[in-house]
Amino acid sequence: MASDNPVITIDGPAASGKGTLATRLSKKFGFHILDSGLLYRIAAFVATQDGISMSDGDAIAELLDERVQFWVNEQPDRSANLDSYRVYIHKSFEQPAYVTVNDHNLSATLRNEHFSKSASIVAEEPQVREKLIPIQRSFSQPPGLVADGRDMGSVVFQDAQVKIFLEAPANIRARRRYEQLLSAGESPNLADIEDELVRRDERDRTRTVAPLVKAADAKVIDTTELSIEATVKVAGEYVEQKLSGLSSR
Repeated sequence: MASDNPVITIDGPAASGKGTLATRLSKKFGFHILDSGLLYRIAAFVATQDGISMSDGDAIAELLDERVQFWVNEQPDRSANLDSYRVYIHKSFEQPAYVTVNDHNLSATLRNEHFSKSASIVAEEPQVREKLIPIQRSFSQPPGLVADGRDMGSVVFQDAQVKIFLEAPANIRARRRYEQLLSAGESPNLADIEDELVRRDERDRTRTVAPLVKAADAKVIDTTELSIEATVKVAGEYVEQKLSGLSSR
């Protein structure tokens, strides 16, 4: 990754604020944005459509390899194999990614708790992670990229010029997710959300491939006592410092 095409990675556990921070930073610096979790949600969706178990990594990897075609900010080729899944992702820092699969808008569907849980299970499968890494890396284009996920700085973009790791206790993150779902018109249960976050943390941290870990060169930001604005300020100042160092070389 050349210094004129920098990558900023934002990793951390579920509901730690990665997506919000990534969106704000990509807008601030005019960079592209990658929500890596969205790709695992898409994998979970197409597997469900094909009747494949979320824990059948071999079958999901084969499906991704042979019958799933991705287009990013470029309209799908309608002449493509009708037996395939044509995935179109329009990414912009102005709004959450717009996603269609075979021309059906799934932007809202993929964000619900069902696919959030399914994606966490799919992400444990090393074969699936291996298939999605090249797709994730393809998002890195000039003038730069902000990538959020669990292993962006530790695995996918190990040479990223700027790495950030967000953390906060499960009860704090659960409250934030609860309020987010409430504002979306859903009727969440706070206790259930916290229980699921604890289980997801355990899965993410103990999986054999690409577990959730802080990259050695990542800046840790504890958001427990920080508002969104404060988090963006701290992270933004750090990114500016790192990028200015690159430009002065």
